[in-house]
Amino acid sequence: MSAPYATQSHWAPRPGNQQIPPYHLYNKAITRSERDERDYRLIRLQNGLQVMLVHDVKADKAAASMDVAVGHLYDPVRNILAWTMRGVLTVH
Repeated sequence: MSAPYATQSHWAPRPGNQQIPPYHLYNKAITRSERDERDYRLIRLQNGLQVMLVHDVKADKAAASMDVAVGHLYDPVRNILAWTMRGVLTVH
């Protein structure tokens, strides 16, 4: 989950405290459906991980999920080799 076209100026630093480490808050509007009543916040942690926080006042449960871009589909060297072997990509 990254913020497309986000420049450094779109991130506002937030100081930490004894319980919460410092982070950056995405300060541009997040596009959503007109019917969507949830609140969204995008933050970037010190380690570079971007987190989308969603608050829904109607929800009776909490959940978390994570998208980690790892594995064979995210290995560009292997993908190029595989595509070349399949004839999908021709390297001259």
